[in-house]
Amino acid sequence: MRFCIKFSCEKLPISYHIMFVSLIKKALEVSDEEYFKSLYDFNGKKNKKIKDFTFSIKLSAFKLQNDEFILKDGFSFYFSTPNDHTASNFYNGILEIKTFKYNKYEAVRLRTDLVREKK
Repeated sequence: MRFCIKFSCEKLPISYHIMFVSLIKKALEVSDEEYFKSLYDFNGKKNKKIKDFTFSIKLSAFKLQNDEFILKDGFSFYFSTPNDHTASNFYNGILEIKTFKYNKYEAVRLRTDLVREKK
């Protein structure tokens, strides 16, 4: 399953990847804490096993300034997984998150769409 989440945001750091890993983790934790722990904890330590999802960011109108992207129209966040359980937990969690804050950056969720799979 694939989801496209549109966010309103004025700027993003160039190294935004950890920011969005944090968003995914937050969505999974909000939705189902036990499932979150099964993915990220192993006997009280960090679980380093490979996760069954991926993500990407689409910036449409931006300007690069120092170490930040200055955005005109926000951005789109794409999340994809073959696992229905992961997909439903992510979807339910992301619907609970209206505003996501990471360090000095803040993004407001505008809409969440299921993206049709290509046949």
